[in-house]
Amino acid sequence: MKKNYTSHIVTGIICLVLGFWIASAMTHTPGHSTHHAWWVHDPMQMSMADMWAMLQWQTGDDLDRAFLEWMIPHHQWAIDMAEFLVDAKHPELQQLWRDIIVAQQAEIDQMEKWLVEWGYKN
Repeated sequence: MKKNYTSHIVTGIICLVLGFWIASAMTHTPGHSTHHAWWVHDPMQMSMADMWAMLQWQTGDDLDRAFLEWMIPHHQWAIDMAEFLVDAKHPELQQLWRDIIVAQQAEIDQMEKWLVEWGYKN
């Protein structure tokens, strides 16, 4: 029995496109709470334009929470990237590595504290 893989591929593509369209509508609708959309985007995979687009419709608690929840991984990514500089040839880059880690970690700690204080996270 010969299988028709073309129909499976077309169905998969349609589902993928619809999924992205629905996800986009959910995360870009004014007043929509982003905490329901974590499955939609990985903060580590988003561009700055993606983050801006996702945050532009948020206000009040939704904006505050979304901003903090997306900035924490963004800052962690900066720390992770700076780790490459541990073996840098130039001492200026090694100092930059230390400065980035100290500054970004302090901001992560502050944002995590606000998430708890403002009731966004236990």
